[in-house]
Amino acid sequence: MTNVEKYYLILYGNYEYSVHKCNTLEDAKDIAEILGIYYNSWFIVKGIEVLNSDD
Repeated sequence: MTNVEKYYLILYGNYEYSVHKCNTLEDAKDIAEILGIYYNSWFIVKGIEVLNSDD
């Protein structure tokens, strides 16, 4: 198994939300800057993606 750090950008408005998985914090911030105008709020969560290997 391999652990990979990922950043999840969550944007939300009155009746909708959007989630984007990003490789770096800078990528998440860039997307938030562009898409943030369409939503009321947004936040970034740091997570770990676990990749299984059948080898």
